[in-house]
Amino acid sequence: MGLLRFIKESIKEGYDEAKAEHEQGAATYQELKAAPITLEKKALALACPMREVLLSSDMGGFSPHLYKLGMLDSKQKKEARDLLARDFDIYGKEEIEHNQLIQARQKLFAEWEKDDQEVDTATLLTLANVHLYILTTAIDADYITFDQVQTDISTLVDTLTQKLHVDSWQTYAALFKQGEEQLAINNRLGRKLIHSRIRWLLEDEESPWVNLNWADQ
Repeated sequence: MGLLRFIKESIKEGYDEAKAEHEQGAATYQELKAAPITLEKKALALACPMREVLLSSDMGGFSPHLYKLGMLDSKQKKEARDLLARDFDIYGKEEIEHNQLIQARQKLFAEWEKDDQEVDTATLLTLANVHLYILTTAIDADYITFDQVQTDISTLVDTLTQKLHVDSWQTYAALFKQGEEQLAINNRLGRKLIHSRIRWLLEDEESPWVNLNWADQ
């Protein structure tokens, strides 16, 4: 009897802890969702789907990193650093400044601004999206601060929401999928995963794409 009682109490204790964590996570998540729209909030939404797919900040089943920077714990920060190293050869601020995808985005955008020439919207959108993902992840990894790259983030957000004439999250998702395939950023398995999470981003009530109206940007 003593052993059975111990097992039952352990199970109940684990259930209570999980329930409390879920309730705390839900409360924090609702607070973040209801917070005013800021440059940071826009940038994090626009950094999806990669930010949603690759990073984790699980809090009772919720992902606050989709709404706010600085929500990763020490283990999750290490995972973010590992991802930047694995996917982009980024180990600190210096590598961010010399990243090939970022440089390609900057060159393409400069040519577009200077000559007003035709540019592939899907390619530019995807490069800007990846640039935002890198910057926001690097902030969470403590490689840079938001203040250090605020101007770059503002330019990227303005490009994605105003200058490319995208009118909805549905259009944004379609152009990202097109550009991501053209640039061959992911293999077939990675692309399949991203496409499945794009559906979640477009449909789930916890998604920043559902909670942030495109027109409000």
